[in-house]
Amino acid sequence: MTTNFKKWAEQYKDQYSEYCVTELTNYEARENLYTMAKEFVATANISEYTDVLLQATFFVISATNVENSVFNEIPRDENLILFLASKVIKTNYEDAIPLFVIALGEITINKNEAENILLKTVENKEEYTSRMSLLSLAKLHSDKTESLAERAWNTGLQYQKIACLWALKEVNSNKLTHYLDLAHKDGQLFLVQNAIEIENESA
Repeated sequence: MTTNFKKWAEQYKDQYSEYCVTELTNYEARENLYTMAKEFVATANISEYTDVLLQATFFVISATNVENSVFNEIPRDENLILFLASKVIKTNYEDAIPLFVIALGEITINKNEAENILLKTVENKEEYTSRMSLLSLAKLHSDKTESLAERAWNTGLQYQKIACLWALKEVNSNKLTHYLDLAHKDGQLFLVQNAIEIENESA
């Protein structure tokens, strides 16, 4: 199966979007591709990821739903995750990027490298990617967390404000109380609910 995925990647390189439109509407073809991809990523090491296979892998990750994603089969080897994350952020596969962003928050050894990647993705135009990047930076206890959390709040977007609260909580910021007060004054339902949850956890 691994060989088949490599052959598929070569056969359809630069045509993945067209393939998606013409072939992935067929259930059997779609599931066969996903199975090949999962078997590849489950065993592939960094040296096996040619440029073509990187693009093919990111395409298939973007095409699968989160619960059944090809991404879930990638071993959580830190060097591999860092390598793939550094590559995916240079692509247009916006549905794949947040999965790697979230995984970067679990890095325990090469935190500086993970932080450097996240400091790029926190600037991403996609709100979800930016938000997940902030939360991962907080998990890494980046010293940029506070300032980025405040910037997220200042966007005025409810989910960015929620991320601000959780990021400040994660790093035990003394600014959290101030923003919890602002959240209650803001009054948006989900924002207030998250503020209450944080307050209950901190009680």
